[in-house]
Amino acid sequence: MIQVDTTDSGQIYLSKESLTAEITTAKCSAINVSLPVEGEEDGVFQEHAVPEMLKTVVKDGKLVTTVVEHIG
Repeated sequence: MIQVDTTDSGQIYLSKESLTAEITTAKCSAINVSLPVEGEEDGVFQEHAVPEMLKTVVKDGKLVTTVVEHIG
């Protein structure tokens, strides 16, 4: 498990062997995870942003939180 707390502009690189790792973030912004590109030589990564914006609603008396997806 990888845990990141109170961090701005963090970069995490995962190897092919660590793709099952869980990443937990709290109070973070601009965190990116770089994953190895399948079929490419070692050292070629594609960067993915960890979502920062969440939406919370009340449903059946409980809080339900989802990631806000931006399109465009």
